[in-house]
Amino acid sequence: VQWVVVSYLLALVSCIVGAGALGDSFGHKHLLVAGLSLFSIASMLCVLSTTWWWLLLGRLLQGVGASAILAQSLVLLRSAAAVNQLGAAMGLFSSAAAIGTALGPVLAGLLLTFFGWRSIFCLLFGLGGLGVLLCANYVAADVATDVSAQPQPQPFDGLGAMLLALTSLWYALGCSGVVLADMLPASANQLLHAVLPAMVVDTVCWWLALLSFSVFVLRQRISRYPLINLAFFQEKRRNLSLLAGFLVDAVAMATLVLGPFYLSDALGLPAWQVGLLLSVGPLAAACSGYPAGKLADRFGPARMMRTGLLLMLMGVCCFAWFPLLFGVYGYVAALLLMTPGRQLFLTSNQTVVMQHASGFGPAMVAGLLQLSKNLGLLTGASVLPAIFSLQLAPLSVAAASPIQLEAAFNNTFLLAALVLMLTWLVMLLLNRQAQQQGPMPGG
Repeated sequence: VQWVVVSYLLALVSCIVGAGALGDSFGHKHLLVAGLSLFSIASMLCVLSTTWWWLLLGRLLQGVGASAILAQSLVLLRSAAAVNQLGAAMGLFSSAAAIGTALGPVLAGLLLTFFGWRSIFCLLFGLGGLGVLLCANYVAADVATDVSAQPQPQPFDGLGAMLLALTSLWYALGCSGVVLADMLPASANQLLHAVLPAMVVDTVCWWLALLSFSVFVLRQRISRYPLINLAFFQEKRRNLSLLAGFLVDAVAMATLVLGPFYLSDALGLPAWQVGLLLSVGPLAAACSGYPAGKLADRFGPARMMRTGLLLMLMGVCCFAWFPLLFGVYGYVAALLLMTPGRQLFLTSNQTVVMQHASGFGPAMVAGLLQLSKNLGLLTGASVLPAIFSLQLAPLSVAAASPIQLEAAFNNTFLLAALVLMLTWLVMLLLNRQAQQQGPMPGG
């Protein structure tokens, strides 16, 4: 069951940048429609599946289709919005995503209760087909996208896309805690452990990720038409924006993973109350996305990005203390402070990066944004929960006392707050340097 869930995210992360590069070469609208079509067809494959492998194939294809959808959506938004309204457009995009996050568990619960799990994929098939019709008829062709940077379609770097996909795949598997040796026959597994230290065997995914990433960078340096123009990473502020987005999403994902354990095991709340409390964050995000975009347009996305990160830092600090002091009310208060801060940061961050995509393939830039986001979600779902669990060892979460759970919860979010604080300080320092150096290259 875990692989049915993870396989979608693995395909999404592995293909997102390649899908963006294809959009720059063959047209963003075409790739968006193709992605929606593939997603819809894959959903029907899931509906008709009779074996586990069939269902897994459908989920993998859904992830590939979703990578094309996400990579092209930001580019088409950028081309459709006026320059002084890009923040508002990005805010609407974030609000729509948050509404989906809030509605997903509710709709899934109703469909599971009355119609069974296949009905979920029937709904996705219908929505995907509707999306194809709407986009084909109402999304403008690629006349306003940043084709000036690439007047002629460039050859697609298939080898580079494959190497980046492998890097993302090994990283995602490493974050998922997969030990590839455990998939081998028992005799081969024992032989491997006898030859190599256990630590090397258990971390083989990380080593493979490092190896494939090194080969990918070398490929990009020597390729005439690289998948990713490495000159994009010569600007420190742009790199920090991507890194900060990665860290923010990692911390946000940790709240979704660790929150239910704290609410149910430490505070003793029933499942239905935990579900209601978990919906507070997405609802707050849906309400704050568009206002965050307007603020970015009014006061400048770079300034609002730092403000949003500061608000999120304060919210994470509140996560460390408020639930311990005020119980459920403290949890909700911390969530209501952190979530708008995250929306303000994400909306402004996307605006800053997409504004400075001139001179580079805009869908490549959008793909990098989505890659950093989804890698952050993967990392947040594994690293911080692992730190939380290590503090309870050798006890399980269910066997730990409320006091032990509260201490582990507090320490984990204090560590997350420290990481965000260092990121905010570096961002502030680079901004002061930027005032002397001028705008980003390509801005």
